Amino acid sequence: MSCNMNTKVGFDDRRWVIEIHRFFEEEDIDGGNDVVVCIFHVPDALKAIKPEAYSPQLIALGPYYHWREDLYKLEKYKLVSTKRVQAYFKTLKIPQLVEKLMNIDAHIRACYHRFFDMDAETLAWLMTVDGIFLLHFLHAYVDKNLLAQACSPRLTRIFIGSGAKDVGYESIFKDVLMLENQIPTIVLRKIMQVVYCTSMEVADDLLSLILKGVCKQISPFKINEDYSRPKVIQHCHLLDLL
Repeated sequence: MSCNMNTKVGFDDRRWVIEIHRFFEEEDIDGGNDVVVCIFHVPDALKAIKPEAYSPQLIALGPYYHWREDLYKLEKYKLVSTKRVQAYFKTLKIPQLVEKLMNIDAHIRACYHRFFDMDAETLAWLMTVDGIFLLHFLHAYVDKNLLAQACSPRLTRIFIGSGAKDVGYESIFKDVLMLENQIPTIVLRKIMQVVYCTSMEVADDLLSLILKGVCKQISPFKINEDYSRPKVIQHCHLLDLL
């Protein structure tokens, strides 16, 4: 087992049996096989050459690095961000969102190259917290005036400090763009739908605005304003869109 991956030591054979049993009880015959694998594990040999180019240094998003202890420093800020979103959207019930994501568990797992030794509920909670944080973070990246809303006051000071350049913020954004740190678009779409309590079509419109806004911020080229919502949403994750 690679020391760079944040998987748990050992293999829970009982949990594996439970997951296999659940898989055969699902009505989805393909078990998410219609979803293309899009979040690959970077080979260890490649990471060894320049680890900081392929592995997150500050924050973990998704299951690949979730258990890596050195990335847990910012875990509480992800929770704070999620709680702030819940407080703002009065109708949002986090457990209900978790349940929605559990219903697409097979599709979420199918996006990843690696098997994850965690049950559906654990993965759904992980995706809920990380997905909400990511969306709030990207929204703030598009509009820096929202930074104070996206983060706690303490983290805002860490990001901005006294300088003109948001060094900490840019460092975290660098981690956001790591391949193994990607959150599947299907997760972000579901979160937007539940958070805004709206149709998937409206949720996709809102999500595409955020993602296109990020592209405009970092792209050295002019972004085509006519790039439609379906074209944005069809990309597997943020890095795929970029």
